[in-house]
Amino acid sequence: MNGIDLHTHRLEGVVRHTRIIAWALASAGLLISSSLAQQQPTAAPAFQTQPATSQENSQPGLGGQQGSSSGLRYGTATDSGQPPVREIGRATLLTSELSQLRWGSVFLRSVQFLQAFGPDNGSFGSARDRSVTTSLFQATVAYDKQFRHSRLALQYRPFVGITNGRTYTSFSNRGVDFQTDFYRRLNPRWSMSIAEGLAYHGANSLYTESYFNADAVTATAVHNNFLEGPFESLLSSTSLNFVRALSPRTHLSFGPQFSYGYSSGGYQANTPLSSPTYAGTASLEHALSPSRNVGFSYSFQRILVSRTFANNTYQTLAASYAHQLAPSLGISFSLGASTSDFVGQRQWSPNGSFNLNKTFQRSYLSLAYTRGHILSGYINNGDTQRADVNYGLTVTRRMRTQFGGGYEYTPSTLLLAGLPRAKVSGAYASANVSYQLVRNISWFASYVRRNQRSYDLQVFPGSRDYIATGITWSPGANVSH
Repeated sequence: MNGIDLHTHRLEGVVRHTRIIAWALASAGLLISSSLAQQQPTAAPAFQTQPATSQENSQPGLGGQQGSSSGLRYGTATDSGQPPVREIGRATLLTSELSQLRWGSVFLRSVQFLQAFGPDNGSFGSARDRSVTTSLFQATVAYDKQFRHSRLALQYRPFVGITNGRTYTSFSNRGVDFQTDFYRRLNPRWSMSIAEGLAYHGANSLYTESYFNADAVTATAVHNNFLEGPFESLLSSTSLNFVRALSPRTHLSFGPQFSYGYSSGGYQANTPLSSPTYAGTASLEHALSPSRNVGFSYSFQRILVSRTFANNTYQTLAASYAHQLAPSLGISFSLGASTSDFVGQRQWSPNGSFNLNKTFQRSYLSLAYTRGHILSGYINNGDTQRADVNYGLTVTRRMRTQFGGGYEYTPSTLLLAGLPRAKVSGAYASANVSYQLVRNISWFASYVRRNQRSYDLQVFPGSRDYIATGITWSPGANVSH
């Protein structure tokens, strides 16, 4: 068996392991839902508020999604407890009504061709190909089926690319993005949802999707991973969530979560790392008014890391608040504290997030900050801080520009007694211009500058520039930023 076959066999084992966990959670959820559905339903409330939801890196989403922070959804929902389904790696709500390429419940959400180039600046770690040129064709295919009391959504993003003269497809280039969302209302007061995401990406990826995406309507921000390293990485996340409507304005939600991270290299070169995380969350949300919500949450995370690295346990208590101050201005934030148990020593650290979305007559501004243990493009068992900003301007009826920037810092990716802390930090700046050629087709050009500092072999140190241009087909207007 050669190296490629061995690696493929190992990857298949990793994916099979995550699928077994996912199906175990799904089966448990369906068994519990069957018993709850047989209970006598109580009277339906007059109106229902939407509880807060959070996609786990989105995560993970996936699609390279690092994580998301979301405020409580304002106003009322048509179905109690139904979480929003978002596109892979974006804050945009998944919808099929606008797509002209639709066959029953299957439809195309977007199609894109781009040409990207990363010149050799001589300072990006030990990258095998310092100068990278990529031609990429990709599409987002979705299946979205609405039933009377349930919904099933599947998303897949395949691609075909040519990088430095070598042709790759989704699987051969170690690039897989898949997301599943299932929701069912069991009775007027009980509902359940299952969410699963899988993102597997190769080294030296020249994928230029927006690193930060925000939705002003639901005050949700999605942080996509932007740090680049020499190893292949896999992020998988599965969650099962139950929601109980205590009153028309108050909801209780709880459920288990499982996530799995894999890197083909780690603290030592050619030494794969894996990290399963077992977690559980419980939250209580209350609508003070149609535009103001408050919440309290508790979460438990047990993080296991392969090799000789110490495991870690996080417990977090937090309070959240969301307010739609005006039709064009919304804020949401959470503030709490986390305690970790590392090699028998208890440590305390702050935990929280902040989102602000402001829409002007011809522009918008989005800000987001998050701190806590989140899934990134590398294995870690410590805290991570991430901040992003986006500003967009409509120049003409057909032309738009967007500018963004972000910063990420992890003081120690792999905590281990007796070894120095492996710090990782990175920053990016981006600029984008798009021009609508016809109704659903636009031309775009983008530039990204990234700077990374790392003492961990999983992440390259140095800086790199990316330039990309291409054509995008999208069925309708994009309401997210």
